[in-house]
Amino acid sequence: MVGLVLVCHSAKLAEGVAELAVQVGGESLRVGAAGGLDQPGSPLGTDAVRVARAIEDVWSEDGVLVLMDLGSAVLSAEMALEMLPEERRESILLTEAPFVEGAVAAAVAAGLGDSLEKVAVEARGALAAKAAHLAPQADEGATRAGTVQAPPGPTLRLTVENASGLHARPAARFVRTAAGFEADVSVSNITTERGPASARSLNAVATLGVRRGDQILVRASGPQAEEALAAIRRLADDDFGDPREACPQAGAKVREDQSVPAEAGVAPLCDPAPAPGSVLTGLPASPGIAIGEARPLWAAPIEVPEGPPQDRAADLAALERALIATAGDIRRARASVAGRASAYDAAIFDAHLLFLEDEALLGPAREGVMQDGKNAAQAWAAAVFAAAATWETLADPYQRARAADVRSVGDQVLRHLLDLPADFGPSSAGLDSGALGIVVAPDLTPAEAARLDPAHVLGVACAFGGPTSHGAILARSLGIPAVVGAGRALLRVADGIPLALDGEAGTITVDPPAATILAFEGRRARRAREEAEAQARAHLPAVTRDGTVVPVYANVAGPEDVRAAVAAGADGVGLLRTEFLFLAADHPPSEDEQERAYRVVAEGLGGRPLTVRTLDAGADKQLSYLHLEREQNPSLGLRGIRLGLSRPELLTGQLRAVLRVAADHPVRVMFPMVATVDEVRRARELLDEARASLVEAGLAVPGRCDVGIMVEVPAAALMIETFVPHVDFFSLGTNDLAQYVLAADRGNAEVAALADGLHPAVLRLIDRVARAAAEGGQSVAACGELAGDPLAIPLLLGLGVAELSMAPARIPAAKQVVRATDVAAARRLAGEVLAAASAGEVRRPAGRR
Repeated sequence: MVGLVLVCHSAKLAEGVAELAVQVGGESLRVGAAGGLDQPGSPLGTDAVRVARAIEDVWSEDGVLVLMDLGSAVLSAEMALEMLPEERRESILLTEAPFVEGAVAAAVAAGLGDSLEKVAVEARGALAAKAAHLAPQADEGATRAGTVQAPPGPTLRLTVENASGLHARPAARFVRTAAGFEADVSVSNITTERGPASARSLNAVATLGVRRGDQILVRASGPQAEEALAAIRRLADDDFGDPREACPQAGAKVREDQSVPAEAGVAPLCDPAPAPGSVLTGLPASPGIAIGEARPLWAAPIEVPEGPPQDRAADLAALERALIATAGDIRRARASVAGRASAYDAAIFDAHLLFLEDEALLGPAREGVMQDGKNAAQAWAAAVFAAAATWETLADPYQRARAADVRSVGDQVLRHLLDLPADFGPSSAGLDSGALGIVVAPDLTPAEAARLDPAHVLGVACAFGGPTSHGAILARSLGIPAVVGAGRALLRVADGIPLALDGEAGTITVDPPAATILAFEGRRARRAREEAEAQARAHLPAVTRDGTVVPVYANVAGPEDVRAAVAAGADGVGLLRTEFLFLAADHPPSEDEQERAYRVVAEGLGGRPLTVRTLDAGADKQLSYLHLEREQNPSLGLRGIRLGLSRPELLTGQLRAVLRVAADHPVRVMFPMVATVDEVRRARELLDEARASLVEAGLAVPGRCDVGIMVEVPAAALMIETFVPHVDFFSLGTNDLAQYVLAADRGNAEVAALADGLHPAVLRLIDRVARAAAEGGQSVAACGELAGDPLAIPLLLGLGVAELSMAPARIPAAKQVVRATDVAAARRLAGEVLAAASAGEVRRPAGRR
């Protein structure tokens, strides 16, 4: 067994760490403390002689690892080596590992009988667990350091009950238990979707960030796999050796007739579930009131069979059939969302289809069957694991989050391959059969959101995520009230517990009393009356109380969205997302194809104005036929106007198509992702060249075509005065602006809640843009999610925003908010919130701000 020596300026600290090391590494651990000085009045320091003696005391042929705190401790350890026989020095390693964390990790590895090199590696990586716990969004790569491919074999699903989760000592006991059997054991945190990690590494287990109430999946293979899982279950039943806490009393009760199945991911009654009447506060994601029973939505685990294929060609053919079937599922989900929401929302699924054609997945899977002798399910699962792991190494949080999409699509294929039902959880059958309820989930994937039927799903409550996540956007488009980011406590709510959800306030009341239910029902009835009144007046202009007319436009993603926009009362289209043409094709759309599509949109508006945004590909909207290099951080890479200027033939063809439609319809053009004035100059030059080429060809062009830019890059907002002479209008892309200002990716569930458009930092930039535009005589529109937020609309008008553009479904209610707004009062309100310190302060009622 490797010996450990702890060199520290303080004798008490060294002895305390040594005691902790023995607790996690076992009584047989050889550990020596070399701390302090034998000098009265000067007890702090290090002594090379004492270090050398400690090394001799713990000496082992397997080697000795020396950990030091700082400064002279390193010098004393180096001097101690010089005092020892030369033949022993080669087996002594001084490590730069953190003193306390490194000692704990090294103790576990040494106790397992690992080599000196492995013990040192564990010690050096000991800070990863702390980084994962305190700042996962800052260094996700660190949390993946111990990620391994999950071994095939039996599994064990557990809910961690002990108060502190798998922190150092429980994690150490877990590792020692798993290592005591002839088995390859891995563990995953199902709740946070981290792992799998090797169960032989304390660092790997600790970086899973397992907290109380989290579900873990333990998988084992080898001769003693079943015995290992049984021992781990016994350890879990004993709370991983932690002191057992008393069960809460009536405050955490569940209805007497309520069962709490372990597979639902809900902790037993001893776990602190939210008390009846408690209010969980999250973020409003989709407006509306919902009252109903909780319906937990959990991904059911898939057991991948072991063994080689009986017929490799047949297995490969089965995989191809599963891929085709999955593609059909995804297309149906896309069509369902397009029919119930919008084509733009449905475009989320285009990336999922591309995964099924990705050679990075298909190549290794086919090789696994034909060359490595794996069955189709094993080969596909391994390819998905490797692809997801590659995504997780990327620096951009949004791109790392795509690993979950890969796994989601991978699971869909496996379910077809193994003839498993497309089940998202124990309650999904009840929802599908007509039972009403509020879906409770960690987060909502696009595939899950596509299955939600508003006739059965009363509301959606998510523990994590933000209001601009794909799942939240789909829920909003489907008209389902939703709250996101409500916290881990939400996951303790059992199936069938009554909930009252307020999608505007962002609150969830657990097991509400009768008075609360009555109040919610009253608000729901009032909201229904307000919605009916709003719809009845939707086609009238939106005029503020003091006579200001505010155009309310629609954001659309193709001709099929225009009818819904006009029916909702849209005064025009403030944002035509032209990506719909490019994402749906396997080649760049021609100028004629684009002209026909834009003309259908313009004609469908019946003379109402149309703003066409040029192609905003890149980031989350990749076009395979452009053969773009994969970027480490595509959200900050070649996208928007940058892509257009790098491929001028692409942008010129689009501008020619827009000008041809603008010759006989009210059309203006808008450039996305603009950061510098030079980009605008170059884009306008291409527009002038496109106009000249059309004139030369004898085609009609408009006498004037207004040009605007999306203000979504902070640099553009900060330098807005320099853009004024070069554009005719500005449009605030509040979604991207918020995530860039607050350095919080709205596609990353861990930090999406930070990307709040009502943060004072974002509002101050909006104020700056509106003031500069007013001085230059240009109009300012808002076209992000903020534009349709009833709470934000008066603030935007008070800040000087003159036009609003939003999802069609939000237009009637938005017009009503405009009609209830007094611009003078809104200006005073805007002045107050600009002085706020946080988004939470902005959202508080005026009397409490």
